Amino acid sequence: MTYSVFVRISRALLLPILVLMLYAGLQQKGYDYNNGLRWDPQSGGYVFTRNSIAYTKERTFFFEERGDLTIELLVKPLFQTYPSFQFLLLLYGEGSDDQLLIGQWNRSLVVMNGADYSNKKREPKLYVPLGEGEGPRKVRVVSDSSGVSVYLDDRLAMESRQARLHLPKGRDGCRIVLGNSISGRNPWYGVLYRLGFFGEDGRELRYNFSALAEGGIQEQFGRGPEILLPARIPVLDKRILLWPKDVGMVRHGLMLLDIAVNFIGFVPLGILLPIVVDGICSGKKISPFLVSFFLVLGFSLFIEVAQSFLSSRHSSLLDLLVNTGGGLVGILVVLFYKRQS
Repeated sequence: MTYSVFVRISRALLLPILVLMLYAGLQQKGYDYNNGLRWDPQSGGYVFTRNSIAYTKERTFFFEERGDLTIELLVKPLFQTYPSFQFLLLLYGEGSDDQLLIGQWNRSLVVMNGADYSNKKREPKLYVPLGEGEGPRKVRVVSDSSGVSVYLDDRLAMESRQARLHLPKGRDGCRIVLGNSISGRNPWYGVLYRLGFFGEDGRELRYNFSALAEGGIQEQFGRGPEILLPARIPVLDKRILLWPKDVGMVRHGLMLLDIAVNFIGFVPLGILLPIVVDGICSGKKISPFLVSFFLVLGFSLFIEVAQSFLSSRHSSLLDLLVNTGGGLVGILVVLFYKRQS
């Protein structure tokens, strides 16, 4: 096979491979973007399922109190056979470290600030057993100078003298997210009837968000922001090129497999590009290998940026490095072959 024939074959293969790689990088992986949030007339609440979310516009909720805090919810958790970490109520500020979360793990509520979901940093949090009951539960979370207390159906269920809860510190307030995380990957299963925020003494109800059949979830006093019930699951926080915070995640079997697939998948692109570029730039004082490297880097960067707009994917700096590394290996293979021949 002559080199000119090899160039023609490379040109014919390049476009299909690019299309295949784009499909692999941007496919939804079976993710359903339709918001499954629905009104249940029998129970009088909104049912949250696998693909459900409700939220306010970015940082439109501003709570005047900066010391004591009392949050009350009326909810009916729907326990799952295979438990996962679920976001019931998220008050989100300017990042994952600036947030207050009431979540659920199996049959326990989790009350915490920050993003130490795996508890590897040992940051303060409360685990509150919900018991075996299947009916609606009144949850009241109180944080004051004496610590944090959680009441279930007006009975003290858990308290900590060392813990303190604080609202996000953003000057413009925070965003309320119900039934999911900002990435749309941590759905809560259950029925929400009411959400309330009380004043500093825990008696005056400042904000009362109630589930209404016609009007969605609305603040009854006219003080709070509108809670949106979108038709499709959005990406509320588009973050680009994230690095795995937990080093242990890199060693995880599935992540190692993903790294291997990404690396190997970019090797063919690294082989084809310098051959095609060399044919186009023949006779010019330009290195086809250097051009090919930047093309691989740019193509991988395009995929990662596009993934930041998809709820089913995440934009990863690690993926960018691995992809570019795989392409570089392919380029070096062609460079070695050309020098040998």
